[in-house]
Amino acid sequence: MFLALFIVMFIVLIIGFAYLLTRFRHLVSHIYSPENKKGKILAWVYAGIPLLALIIWSFASPYSGAIFSLHLLIFWLLVDLFAIIIRLIRKKPMIHGHRAIIALAITVAYMGAGYFFAHHVFETKYTIDTKKDIEPIRVVMFADSHVGATFDGEGFARYMEDIQKTSPDMVLISGDFVDDDSNKADLIKSCEALGKLQTKYGVFYVNGNHDKGYSEYRDFTYDDMISELEKNNVIILEDEIYEADDFYIIGRKDEIYKKRQSVAELMSGLDPNKYTIVLDHRPNDYDSEVDAKCDLVLSGHTHGGQLFPIGQFAVLFGINDANYGLKTIDDSNFIVTSGLGDWAIPYKTFCIAEYCVIDIK
Repeated sequence: MFLALFIVMFIVLIIGFAYLLTRFRHLVSHIYSPENKKGKILAWVYAGIPLLALIIWSFASPYSGAIFSLHLLIFWLLVDLFAIIIRLIRKKPMIHGHRAIIALAITVAYMGAGYFFAHHVFETKYTIDTKKDIEPIRVVMFADSHVGATFDGEGFARYMEDIQKTSPDMVLISGDFVDDDSNKADLIKSCEALGKLQTKYGVFYVNGNHDKGYSEYRDFTYDDMISELEKNNVIILEDEIYEADDFYIIGRKDEIYKKRQSVAELMSGLDPNKYTIVLDHRPNDYDSEVDAKCDLVLSGHTHGGQLFPIGQFAVLFGINDANYGLKTIDDSNFIVTSGLGDWAIPYKTFCIAEYCVIDIK
């Protein structure tokens, strides 16, 4: 899906850059007012300067520059459409310079807000009621920290200090703890921060698709990461179950690891009177988890959509069962977090970076 998305985005950018060149040309003409042939040629040259800057940024920083350029194109198209409507109503055209200022201002404000929400982590609270006879539990869950993308190991440690202040009974990591480009120094600092957390039951981890690592130049392996986590007393659940007095924590391997048990196989023989918390990185197996009578399923992976409206399309086309937030089906509750950090795209639009505090009563 993502490869097809990037190919489409690249084609759109090529067409879009040509469109933006004409828009910048109108802006230059409004300011410069060229009348002779030489002046008109210079107007095209001047128009190409900001466009060239956008192209260089897009190639030098594909995710950041290309995403900004794409949004500028979209907003400029919308402003031009609005200008056409205004012209039809008022019988008077909107000045091209005004269109440019409005389109640029909206883009800068929108993407600036997106950058802010990708780099500032919020606390999101949920309360889950259950009919089962259990002691109240406070769970803190996060996913998609992608250490090294929007914060380093020291930044991760500061967020763990914030999590400690919530007095969690347990901390659950629902995959993508590290990124393809994470480095070992940040990994070690982050694992040490997890080891300092004081909880009643411990810190638990299930893997996500990025934890395996796609980059050949990452300076640690998946096994190195597991070793560092275990060294800091993090409990690894790879198709495994942790049992307490009145609840289970069930950790499912991510789909990328191919051979994983079904949720029905994992829950076979468990005491139905105990509360079940399932960690499943991708929120795309809800039917099976409802059939297995899971009480609470915690996922990440979607980043809350990251860029509107990508997440909504993923749900619409059946790639994910949910994009963000709490969803209840029969007696099963599902929470999808938008993530502590981000992948390579340093923006979040119409969503936030977060960790979740979940009180089960």
